[in-house]
Amino acid sequence: MRRPALLAALLLSTQLATQLALPSRRAAAQADDDDWSVKRDPFDKAVIAKYKAILARDPHDAGALAKLLSLYRRYRTVELLESEYQKVLDKKPGDFATLVVLGHLRKTQGDQAGALARYEEAAKVQPDDAGLQLDLGELYRGAGKTTEARAAYDKALAGSKAKATKMKALRALADLALAGGDIDGAKQYFEAYIALDPKNLQLRVELGDALTQAGKHDDAIAAYRDAEKKAGGDAARKIEIVARIGQALEAKGDDDAAVVEYRRAIKLAPKGYYVEVELTARIVDIYRRKQDLATLLAYYEKEWPVSRRGHFEWSTLATLYEETGDQDKAITAYKKAVAKSPWELETQRKLIQLLTNVGREDEAIKQYEAVVRIAPSEANFQLELAQRYEAKGDRKKALAVLKRLESTFPSDPSVQAALADLYQRWGKDDLALAAYERLAKLEPDDPAHLVVLGEQYWQKGEKDKALATWKRIVNAKTARSYAKLGDVLAEHQMQTDGLANYAKALKMDGKDPEIYKGRAAIYESMRSYAEAMADWEKLMSLLGDKPQDRTARREARRHIVSLLTRWGAKEAEYRNKWVRDFKKTPPDLEAGYFLVEYFDRRPQSGEPRGTLEKLRKLAPQDQDVISDLVKAYRATREFDKAVALLLELEQLAPHRKREIYSQIAEIKTDALQDDEAIEWAKKAVELSNSKDPVAWERLAERYVDMHRNDDAIAAYEKTLELDRRNFKAAFALAELYAPIQPMKAAELYRRILKDATDDETLVKAGREAMQIEEATGTLGELERVIAPLAFQMAHKPVYRRILVDLDFRLVRRLVDVMRHGDADARAGARAELDRLGQHSLKPMLEALNDDRDVVQQRNAVKALGHLGNPGAAAPLIRLAKTEPKGDDAIKKIGTLQQSLDWEVRVEALVSAGRLGSPTVLADVLPLAGHAEVAMREAAVFTIGRTHDKRAVAPLIAALDDRRESVQVLACFGLASLDEARATAAAIAVVADADRHDLARAACAWALGVRKTAAAVPAL
Repeated sequence: MRRPALLAALLLSTQLATQLALPSRRAAAQADDDDWSVKRDPFDKAVIAKYKAILARDPHDAGALAKLLSLYRRYRTVELLESEYQKVLDKKPGDFATLVVLGHLRKTQGDQAGALARYEEAAKVQPDDAGLQLDLGELYRGAGKTTEARAAYDKALAGSKAKATKMKALRALADLALAGGDIDGAKQYFEAYIALDPKNLQLRVELGDALTQAGKHDDAIAAYRDAEKKAGGDAARKIEIVARIGQALEAKGDDDAAVVEYRRAIKLAPKGYYVEVELTARIVDIYRRKQDLATLLAYYEKEWPVSRRGHFEWSTLATLYEETGDQDKAITAYKKAVAKSPWELETQRKLIQLLTNVGREDEAIKQYEAVVRIAPSEANFQLELAQRYEAKGDRKKALAVLKRLESTFPSDPSVQAALADLYQRWGKDDLALAAYERLAKLEPDDPAHLVVLGEQYWQKGEKDKALATWKRIVNAKTARSYAKLGDVLAEHQMQTDGLANYAKALKMDGKDPEIYKGRAAIYESMRSYAEAMADWEKLMSLLGDKPQDRTARREARRHIVSLLTRWGAKEAEYRNKWVRDFKKTPPDLEAGYFLVEYFDRRPQSGEPRGTLEKLRKLAPQDQDVISDLVKAYRATREFDKAVALLLELEQLAPHRKREIYSQIAEIKTDALQDDEAIEWAKKAVELSNSKDPVAWERLAERYVDMHRNDDAIAAYEKTLELDRRNFKAAFALAELYAPIQPMKAAELYRRILKDATDDETLVKAGREAMQIEEATGTLGELERVIAPLAFQMAHKPVYRRILVDLDFRLVRRLVDVMRHGDADARAGARAELDRLGQHSLKPMLEALNDDRDVVQQRNAVKALGHLGNPGAAAPLIRLAKTEPKGDDAIKKIGTLQQSLDWEVRVEALVSAGRLGSPTVLADVLPLAGHAEVAMREAAVFTIGRTHDKRAVAPLIAALDDRRESVQVLACFGLASLDEARATAAAIAVVADADRHDLARAACAWALGVRKTAAAVPAL
C-alpha cells in the first residue's frame, strides 16, 4: 500500500512544481515579448564610432564618409555631424584628419569656399598628402584658379605611388593644359596617363575626346587614328572609333571627309547594327545643311537596290523624298517601309501625316484603320481615328471607335479622361458623364475627378447628384479633403455649406495655415472682412520664425494689409495699433513689419523709410530690412546712405558680394558717378577671377547705361564666352551690333536659334533675325540655317512656324524680283523659288493644315503658288473646298475675325492655279459653278492654267457666266489651248457686239496669242 501512496505523492509534487514554474515561464516569455517590442534607435552609436574611426585613419575614405552622411541625414542632421567634428577640432587644433573631414562636409553642403578653407588648413599640416591635393585641385579648378589647381595636381602626382591617384592627377592636368591651349603639354600628360595602363584602349579614346572638346580637331583625329590601329580585331571598338573620327571631322567643318568616315564605320558594322541608323542620320544632317539632299537621295537609290531594302532603307528614302518635295514618291516609300515593319508606329505616323498634308484624307483614315488593327493596344491612334471620322462627318463611326475604347481600356484613367473630353466636345453629355463616373471609380482618391464629375451633374441640372458626388471628396477623412469640399461648394454659391466643411477641417487639424487661408478666401468673397482678418491673423500665429518662414510671413502681412485697405472700416484702427505697438518699450517688431507693408501701399511723408530705419536698429541682422531700406534710400536719391547700407550687408552676408557690388554699381550709375560705377562692377567681376558671366553681364549693363557701347560690347562678348547660353546677354549684344555691324547681330541671332530650347526665346530670335536679314538682303542665307533645324527638330513646331514665316518673306521678295528684275535676276529668283519648292513643301503643307494658326495658314497659301511644286496643288484645292462648320465659321478675337474665310479659300484656289497642275482639274470643275463670284473667278483661272484639253468645255461654258470678270478669265484660259473649239468660241465672243467690251478684248487677245488667221474677220 505504500507504493501507490508514494506514486501519488510524486505526482502531486510534480504538478505543484509545474504550476510554480508557470508564472516564471510566463514572465520570461513576457520579457521576451517586451524585448522585441522595444523600438531600437537605428542611429547606432557603435556603428557611428566605427565609421569615425575609419575616417580618423584615412579621411579620404569615400565609402565611410558616405555611410556616415547617410545615417546623419536620415536620423539626425549633417549640421550635427559637422558640430561634432568641430568639437573634436577645438580639442585637437590642427588635427589633419578632422580638418579634411570638415572640408568634405562643407563640400557636400555646397559651400565650396568653406571647404577650400578647411583643405588649405589641412595642407599646412600635411602638404604632401596626395588625396588632399586632389581635393584642393578640384576646388581651385572650379573657382577658376588654374595656377593653384595645377600646383595642387602636381603635388598630388609627386606625392603618390598609387596608380589611381596618379591617373586622376594626370587627367586633370591634361584638361587644364588643353583649356589653356597648351596642346603639347596636354599630350605629354596624356602619354604619361596612358603609360600607366598601356593596354587600356579607352584611355587613347579619352585623349581624342578631350582634344575634341578643346576644339583641337586635327590632334583629336590623330589620337583616334592611333587608337584605331591599337583596336586590332575588336570590331565593335573600331566602329566606335571610326565614328568618332567622323564626328571630329564634322566638328572641324570638313563635312565631306566626315561622310567618308561615317560610311566606313557603317560598312564595318553588321547589317541592322544600331550605328547604321545613328550615322546615317548624321550623314543626312550634313547633306541637309548643304541643301544637297537630292545628291544623297540619288546615292542611296543606287546604294540600296530595291530587292535589299528593309524598313530602315525605305523609311530613310521616304524622309528624303518628302524633304525634297516629291510627295508621291515619299508616300510610296513610307508604304513600303510599313509593309516591311508594320509595328514601327513612328513610321506609320509619318505616313499618315504626309497623306493628310497632301489632302489624301481617305487614305490617311485607311492607314489609321490598319494601324489600329496592327496595334490595338495603342489608344492614341484609335482616339485620333475617331476624331478623323468626326471631322469627315461620320459621327456614327467615330462613336463606335470610342465605344470600343471604353471596353478595351476600362482601367486606364488617361483613356477614360480622353473619352470624356471627346464626348463633351461632341455634345454627348450622357456619354461624357458616364466616362467621368468610370474615371472617378478608377481613381477614387483623386478629388479632381470627383470635382469634374460633380460639375457635369451640376451643368445638367442634377444638383442632388452633383452634391452627392462632391461629398465623396471627404471619404479620404482628412482635414484637407474637407477644405477641398468647402472650396467646391463655395465656388457654386454655397458659401455657408463651404464654411461648415472648413469648420470640420479645422476641428481635425487646427494648425494647418493653408486651411485658414482657404477659409479666409471664402470670407473675402462674402465681404465678411472681420472673419477673413481673423483667419489671416491666426495663420500668422501658426507660421514660424525660422529663416525659411520669412517669405511666407511677408506674403501673409502683405495680404492682410491689402485686405485691410479693401475693408476700410478698420484701417485706421489697425494702423494706429501698429504705430502704438511699434512705439512701445521694447517695440513690437511685427508691428514695424506691418507698418512697412502698410506704408508701401499707403505712402506717407518719410515712410516707409522712417519705420525701416528704426527696424534696422532693432533687427540689425535682418537682411530683408536692409534691402528694403536701400530701395527707400534710392527712391529718395540718398545714394551715399544706400551704399553704406550695402557695405554693412556685405559684412553680414559675404556670400552675396557679387550681388551687392552690382547693386552699388547701379547706384553709382544713378548718381552719375560713372567711374566709380565701373570700379564696383569690375570688383564683382574680379570676385570670381573674371570667370563669372553674370558679373560681366552686370558690367556690360553699366556701360550701356553710360552709352559706352564699345565697352558694353566687349563686356557682353566676355559674358557669352563664359556662358554661351545666356540669351538675355546675347539679345542685348545683338541690339548693340545691329546699327554698326548688322551681320554680327545676324550671326548672334542664328546662334540663339541653334542653342535655345524654349519657344519664347526662339520666336524672338527668329523675329529679330528676319528683320535684320531682310534689311541686309540675306534672308536666303538665314533660310539655309533655319530649314535644317526645322527638320532636325520636327518635334518642336516652333521651328516650322519660324521657317514658314521666313519663307513667306523670302518668297515675297523673290516674286518682286520676278516682276521687276532684269533677265539674270529673274532667272536667279526662279531658281531660288524652285529650290524652296523642293525642301520647303513639307513645312508649308503642315502650316496649311494647321487650323490653330490662321496667320501661318494664310502665309502658306500665299507662298505655295509661287514655289512651282505641283505637289501643293491638291492640298490647296482641298483647303479651297473646305466649308466652315457651324460655330467654327466665324471666330472673333476682339474686333478681328479669325476664320477660314472666303479670302483665304479664294487665295488657295488661285495659288493652285499658279501651279498649273492638270491633276486637280476634276476637283476644281464643280467650283466653276459656285454661287460666289470670287470662287468662280478663281476656279476658271485655275482651270485655264492646267493647259489640259479637258478644260476646253468648262472654259467655253464660263464664257456665258453672268459676270464679265469670269468671262474675261475664261478667254485668257482658252488662249493656252490649241483647240478648234476654243478658237471658235473666242471668235464668237469677239464677233458678238452685245458682249461686254472687256470680255471681247480678252478673247481678242487670246486669238492674237494663238495667231489664228480665221479670227481676222472678227477682229
